[in-house]
Amino acid sequence: EFRRVLFRSTTFRGKTGLDLSFNRLGCWEPKQRTKFVTSLILGQAPSKIIVANVDECLALCLEGTLDYEYFKRWQDMGFKYIAIDGNNRTQTIDLFLQGKVSIEHGIYVLPTGSVNIHAGNDNFKTFPKILKDYIKEQIMITMCEYVVATRSGLSRLFTNINDGVTLNAQELRNAVLVDFADEVRGLVATYGDAFKFISKAKDNSRRARDEQVVNLAVYNAFGASKGISKS
Repeated sequence: EFRRVLFRSTTFRGKTGLDLSFNRLGCWEPKQRTKFVTSLILGQAPSKIIVANVDECLALCLEGTLDYEYFKRWQDMGFKYIAIDGNNRTQTIDLFLQGKVSIEHGIYVLPTGSVNIHAGNDNFKTFPKILKDYIKEQIMITMCEYVVATRSGLSRLFTNINDGVTLNAQELRNAVLVDFADEVRGLVATYGDAFKFISKAKDNSRRARDEQVVNLAVYNAFGASKGISKS
C-alpha cells in the first residue's frame, strides 16, 4: 500500500535513511549530479523517489518479530523514511546541500526575480540569497511512500522496481535477505581497500569488491569445484 507525497528538498535528506542491503551504491558522475539538481530547481525532475514510512510500517508489526526490530532500529536512529529506490538522487541531494554539487550556469528566472549563476556562485553554499530562499521554500521532492511493508517486502520491491534495469550479479545477491549478505557488506566496509589493486574492483560503485569477497568465501567453503553465477 502506498501514497504519493511531496517533500521539501532541504528537509527530505535528513529524514531519509539508506539501507544499502537493497540500494545500489551511488555511482553517478559529477555531470549526472549537476543535471539532476538543475532539473530539480527547474521543476523538471518528475521521477519519484520510493520510500517506506518507518513509523507506519512499524505500527503494523508484532513486537519482537524481525520486522519489528528492523523498523524500530531505523526509528531509533531518527529516520522517518527508508529509501528503496533513489539512492543516487538521495545522495546527490545530500551533497548538493553541502555545497558539493554545482548547477548549470546561466540565467534563472524565479517568481521573485532573476539570478545569473556562474563559476563563483554555482553551488548551494554560494547561491544568491534569492535562489537559496526559493529552493528552501518551493523546491519539492516527489515521493512514492509505502505505508504497509515488511523487510522482505522491501527487498522484493527493490528487485521488482529494477526488473527493467540491468542489475549486475552482485547487486542481485546483495538484495537477498540472508545474514551472509550483511556479513559481506561488513567485510567490504572494513577491508574493501584490500581489493583496490584488482582491476575490476578499483571502483566499488557496482559492488565489485563485494563480489570478490563472495568468490573467496565460496572458494574457502568448496575449493575450486564450485563457482557462482548470476542465477
